[in-house]
Amino acid sequence: MRLRETLLVYMLPLLVLPVALLGYLAYHYSSALREQQAYNFVAERLQQQQQYLNDVLRVQQNRLSFLAISTPLNTHLRDASTSSRNELGHAFPGGISAGYAGSLC
Repeated sequence: MRLRETLLVYMLPLLVLPVALLGYLAYHYSSALREQQAYNFVAERLQQQQQYLNDVLRVQQNRLSFLAISTPLNTHLRDASTSSRNELGHAFPGGISAGYAGSLC
């Protein structure tokens, strides 16, 4: 064999294959790392969203509990007087049920 062919036969496996293997491993690990970072980002955002929703629901639950123990509201609900119904009629010109239907849309 000539020297050129001998060098090619020995250098090909010693240089090209390790470089190709190193390139493949680098690509594989960088892809895995990118996937893990994306997963961690989504998990963190989901945790933040859950915390936000829990806070909103807790605030609304507190408002509802304060409304339930409100003395003026309880007095108003107990009184079935005509004057309080008239006041409600002025507050909700379309009727109480129309006021609720409008707020749901």
